[in-house]
Amino acid sequence: GGYPSIGFLDRVTDAEMESFYSACDVFVLPTSSGEGFGLVAAEALASGRPVIATRPGGPSELVRDGVDGLLVDASDSAGLGAALRSLLEDEPRRVAMSSRAAERDLSWTRAIDEIERVLDAVRRPAGD
Repeated sequence: GGYPSIGFLDRVTDAEMESFYSACDVFVLPTSSGEGFGLVAAEALASGRPVIATRPGGPSELVRDGVDGLLVDASDSAGLGAALRSLLEDEPRRVAMSSRAAERDLSWTRAIDEIERVLDAVRRPAGD
């Protein structure tokens, strides 16, 4: 076995990121520190890539487990490997997750609109 197309990269520029998202089949964001938001997870989803992320943390609130990605506990390295293997070996499932990820509106415009909606709700007195 083995997956010769798996690569581990060091830091890449913002300009390079789009081509990397396009080239990958699955985006994996393992973190043991409880990532605050995980902008790269949002970027990968917006690029139509399923995301495997660890919980707890921001990415685990963004990724819809079993819909457009998979979530595993940060302490479960075997589970992380199994999740990756399951998506690499199940192309129809991976493609379906990619389609659902690409359908999401994770644009900055939508994010700003949502922030404005929340702030407006906080400013308005109850009953208005």
